[in-house]
Amino acid sequence: MNNRQRPYKIKLIQHSHLDIGFTDRQEKIKQLSIDFLKQVIRINEKIESGERRDWNGFKWTCEAYWSVESFLKSESKEWIVRLEQAIKKGTIELTGDYLHLSELIDEQVLVSKLKASREYADSMGVKVNSSMNVDINGCSQGYGNALVDTGIENLFTCVHTHHGMYPLKRQEPFWWEMPNGKRLLVWNGDHYHLGNDLGIEPLVMIEKEEQGNFVTTPVLHEDVLKDVYKRITSYVQELENQEYKYNFIPITVSGLYGDNCPPNGHIMDFIEAWNGMYGDEVFIEMTTVHDLFEELKNTDKEIPTYSGDWPDWWSDGVGSTPKSTKLFREAQRKLRAINGLNTENQYIEQSEIEELENNLILFSEHTWGSALANGKPWSSLAQSLRFRKDMYATQAHVRAWKALDKILYKKGEVLLSVNRPLTFKLINPNPLSVKEVVKLPVLRKWQTILLKDGFKVVEKGNGNDLVYQTENLDSSGKKIELYVELEFAPYEEKIIELMPCKQEKLIASLSPVPRDKVNDVAKLNTNNPVEANMFRLETPFVKIVWKQGDGIVSWIDKQEKKELLRGDRLYNAFTPIYEITKKREGEDIGSVRRHLGRNRKGFHVERDRGKLTNVKVLSIGPLYAKVELQYEMEGVSYFSLVLKAYANSPRVDASIRVNKDSVWEPENVYISLPFAVNQAVETETWFEKTGGLIRPRIDQLPGTCVDFYCIQEGLAMTSNDQGLVICTPDTPLIQMGSLDAKEVVLHGDTEHIKNSDLLYSWAMNNIWETNFGIELGGFHEFSYSVFWGGEYCSPQHSIETCRGLNTGIVSFYYEEN
Repeated sequence: MNNRQRPYKIKLIQHSHLDIGFTDRQEKIKQLSIDFLKQVIRINEKIESGERRDWNGFKWTCEAYWSVESFLKSESKEWIVRLEQAIKKGTIELTGDYLHLSELIDEQVLVSKLKASREYADSMGVKVNSSMNVDINGCSQGYGNALVDTGIENLFTCVHTHHGMYPLKRQEPFWWEMPNGKRLLVWNGDHYHLGNDLGIEPLVMIEKEEQGNFVTTPVLHEDVLKDVYKRITSYVQELENQEYKYNFIPITVSGLYGDNCPPNGHIMDFIEAWNGMYGDEVFIEMTTVHDLFEELKNTDKEIPTYSGDWPDWWSDGVGSTPKSTKLFREAQRKLRAINGLNTENQYIEQSEIEELENNLILFSEHTWGSALANGKPWSSLAQSLRFRKDMYATQAHVRAWKALDKILYKKGEVLLSVNRPLTFKLINPNPLSVKEVVKLPVLRKWQTILLKDGFKVVEKGNGNDLVYQTENLDSSGKKIELYVELEFAPYEEKIIELMPCKQEKLIASLSPVPRDKVNDVAKLNTNNPVEANMFRLETPFVKIVWKQGDGIVSWIDKQEKKELLRGDRLYNAFTPIYEITKKREGEDIGSVRRHLGRNRKGFHVERDRGKLTNVKVLSIGPLYAKVELQYEMEGVSYFSLVLKAYANSPRVDASIRVNKDSVWEPENVYISLPFAVNQAVETETWFEKTGGLIRPRIDQLPGTCVDFYCIQEGLAMTSNDQGLVICTPDTPLIQMGSLDAKEVVLHGDTEHIKNSDLLYSWAMNNIWETNFGIELGGFHEFSYSVFWGGEYCSPQHSIETCRGLNTGIVSFYYEEN
């Protein structure tokens, strides 16, 4: 400190880091959050009454509006008045964040929830223009844009670098520019427990008075303050070594060391004692996030501007719960369909939508489970927190379907009855035109008997006969799926009917194979526009070829006569890859995971590739052909890839079914996606993330992750004249580049990382030693769609098409009133 050129001021921000779970049951965390606000209110009132006048200047920053909202919903009018008095006085600071989120949430729910804090503040005449993002390792550019659009000007971040990293430099501000030119002022802070590490949260003695009451007294003797002095001056020297240019230092502190901790008025006792001894060198004052940025704006220092996405290093945790993540994503898409059908709340009350949104955002909150999740996965707390987390996805799924059922019933859905007509209504809930092969509700035995002599499908209104295809759902033929192909304008509704017709037979579609049922003949005499056998799948648009062991070795665009699989691929299309990092001598199950660092695998990782062992032709008809490819691989007892290629469009759907073994050691499962247009020459890769599109490894903040990303509905690869789109409705994680453990490169560190690198769907993992899930065992299904052509040169159009395809067409039994 002797070389210090100026006195410093620590701007101390007291808060409680909110984890909904991790330290206790989720409902208990809500109770704690409410009680922490009551404790702050009591501290405020003691200061005002003069009982604790020495605590004057005490402040508390509420990280997330969820805590305040929970208070408002549960407490009496008297408590609410006392809360609002503390807010208006400035003792309690409201911030603009609703919760600290993973990147699973989409913009429709995010924007809805971000408005809540601002609207409540406006009702009191209080200004809220700052947000506090703590612990998590990033937030999408769309998230930043949503903050700006809801009136937030400032973002204070405190990244926890466990398995992650902050961008740029810590303890420095920057302007974060959005695609529309609007900017968010960011202070890129240090760890959120820094104040506790430095000793600013004083030790407290609990003593018993003669009357029998317990009292707390902070330990503030000279030796304690000297020790804190060494820590603080060492930290200041570290900042000076990185050419820190401000005379104030923002530092966060919790009332006790840990997450979900209460306020601590005794920190004011420490500040008074410190300032009395060392305040002429480093003065400490308690402040708020808003006041921090006001002081920053009053400086004359130049603040750099950066733009781009801020990928969250911790987003990989969503792959630890693949089943509930799939449910969550389906519920989120159903909400989009509901909003498309319920534009004026004419079918569903807004309160029902809010309950659905509440469950969606609670599942996407960054806390997945217990601190014991992987070290003691059998513990009651670990199991309880995991089931409750899954419950949010399940409840969101239930509420989404209940709301959609209500809408469909009001739109004419006829429920199961003896005389139910074979009439169906189909609705496009999307704001764009869609051409789709639509699956109708299942036909059951008593219905198929009515149609045993044949039928036709007629579009009501124009009388057009529609081409259709059927599939048996079981060997008995008691349940049949029926598919028709239709084009829809935005939000268009169509009605179709099944009519008896002697010329058609109700049989499941299958090619005229030889009597031995082996599909191995190159060309069979069939009128179907699609072909499939043991070695290839072919339509007018694509020819897919596979080999035993190797899997899919070719994927030809027949219109352009070009190979769509990359020549530099290491694994073939949709080949599964399994990784395990085994414990070494001296390691326990926790330390082997801690040592994975940012690679998400160990240097000694073992890897196995799926080997193709068997092929089945499932269906051939006028609309599509479907085949099943079966693989063998370590880590799974069953792995099946079902490909469905369409007769009238350049599109292939893929469905992966897997029975995963239960393994305690850290694992990853990837699916290879080695697709490209023009062999990845002069092409760009685009990801849909929350609220917008990015080019990974291009549109990013310096110093951010370039190995994996959490995306929304899919990705696109575009060139001047061609495009290829991959929809990922169930699996949000995408790995980019090499799967090997390697020296970690951050964005901006090198020019050698490519935007057009190899891609993998990161289907599941259990690599974290804390918080995230460990049990991957059981049955899973993951769906993908691949489509391509000249109309997909625009990334915006490509992703809009992807969203529409994933949301789908709504179909149901219908009867006019």
